[in-house]
Formats: sequence, C-alpha cells, structure tokens
Amino acid sequence: MNNAKIKQNQLVEKFNLLNFSTNKELNDLVILTVEICKIPVVLLTLNQGNNQTIRYKFGLDLEEAQVETLLSEYFKSDTTKVVSHAVHDLHCQENTAATEDLTIRFYTSVPLVSSSGIQIGSYCIADFNRHHFTDHQEEMLAILSRQVMYVTELQLGLDLIKDKNIALKAQKTKKQYNLKGN
Repeated sequence: MNNAKIKQNQLVEKFNLLNFSTNKELNDLVILTVEICKIPVVLLTLNQGNNQTIRYKFGLDLEEAQVETLLSEYFKSDTTKVVSHAVHDLHCQENTAATEDLTIRFYTSVPLVSSSGIQIGSYCIADFNRHHFTDHQEEMLAILSRQVMYVTELQLGLDLIKDKNIALKAQKTKKQYNLKGN
C-alpha cells in the first residue's frame, strides 16, 4: 500500500468515529442541500479501502447494500459525477437497484476532500424522478460539500481538544493525589 493510501485510510478512520447524524451543523447543511438542489435524498460516504460506507443518509430508508450496489462506481470518483437518468446510464442499466429495487433515477456525487487534500469520501444527492441539474445547483452542491468537510473537520478538532482536556484533567488529578502522599 502506498503512502498516500495509508494517509487516506488513517484520516478516514478518524472520520469514521464521528456521529454524523447528531451534528446539528451537518444536518443544517443537508437541509440546505435538499432545498437548493430540489431533491429528497442526501448521502455522505467514506472511503473504506476499496469499498465505500454510507455514514449518513437523509430521505432514504433502504439497506446500505442496495444503494452501494447501484452507486458504487460513482462513490469512488474523484470528480463530480451527474447521472441525469439512471435507466439510461450504462453502469445502471443492468442493475436491479436502478430498475426495480430503488428506482433512483437521478444521482450526483461530489468528492469530499480534506483540508490536507485527501479525498475521504463523497457527498451525494439522489432523486426517484428524472431530474435536470442546473449549473448553478452543481456549483452550490460543490460549495455545500466543502462546507460539509469543514464542519466535520471542525468536529474532529473539537473532539480532539475535548479528549486532550480529559487527559490533562486526569493527569492533574493524579499529580494532586500523588502530592498528598497517597
């Protein structure tokens, strides 16, 4: 495994510890995404080696495996991918998740790139209807995906500070206990 892949895996492991569904700022960004893009489904995926894991989903009450089967090729992309009509997309035509199970007709995926330039996953939107995605919406989705990255990196930083504070308090308590001769 090359050095870049090792760094990516280490970073993704940190992000995997976050509880995305309880992050108010992330939830606000998801609501903005739904409103701006006029779509019902938002997904946040993380790279897990050669696989993708859906870490956050909004508007979709289906098994993760079904979604991954349909969209796995697009989750892995390092560029924005737009599938305006999944039934006509070569990757989706033979896939029952597109034609029967999910009936997702529209899908867009934007890479999630950390401040250190490492792609950790994708910010995705989907619709059960065919959808025309404007250039403005695509631009707004790219901006929202960057904000999602900022919010999650901020949460990682806050969690690190919290953990350091707990460790320092424990160390201080131990020193005080040792000074008392116990």
